[in-house]
Amino acid sequence: MRKPLKTCRVLMLLGSYDHRTHAGIARFAKEAGWHLDVSVLKTFQLPTRWEGEGIITSLNANRRLESFVRKTRLPVVDLSTWREDLNLPRVAGDHERTGKLAAEYFLGLGFRNFAWFAMETNPVGRARGRAFSEALGKQGHRVRSLTGGLGNRKEWGKILRKLEKPCAIFTKSDADSAWLCSLALDSGLRVPEDLAILGVDDNPLICETQAVPLSSIHHDLE
Repeated sequence: MRKPLKTCRVLMLLGSYDHRTHAGIARFAKEAGWHLDVSVLKTFQLPTRWEGEGIITSLNANRRLESFVRKTRLPVVDLSTWREDLNLPRVAGDHERTGKLAAEYFLGLGFRNFAWFAMETNPVGRARGRAFSEALGKQGHRVRSLTGGLGNRKEWGKILRKLEKPCAIFTKSDADSAWLCSLALDSGLRVPEDLAILGVDDNPLICETQAVPLSSIHHDLE
């Protein structure tokens, strides 16, 4: 009598959760016949011990998650570029190409004034912003960097009003674009006539629900 095949148990441990990433993992797990363990999805209480065949994670600044991944003897695949210093198999977006696409998009529309905006700095944002600035620099353009914490909205409003117009602003993510768009409108600026804003992720729940629909680079998280 043939023994039943052992079900492969894989733990999904996403430090940065996105439902589209979850959907992609879940679809593959179903096709492969895995048992996908999502027990930490809501509480994010890391197990003291977990027995299975592998872990799919997305590392970020969470040190507890990093420690858990370092200590495990199981195969781990990382879906982020936050901790490229760790020697792990990795599947992630091409952030350099994303920044170049943003530059090409704005140049194609004829813009000559540019800025980069991120509500917080992290490896993903730095890679996108650096590629954006380098691509435009090769064409003789300077990019104003707007980072370093949110601070006072009135002060940020003054900064936006001082930018040379029209200004094309590339942001780290759609969430950053939404915050910037709201601030611009509250400051009496027109979007996109004064500030043209481009984000990343193409999340319709954000881009299509703002006072002004936002443009975004599609990042196929699924």
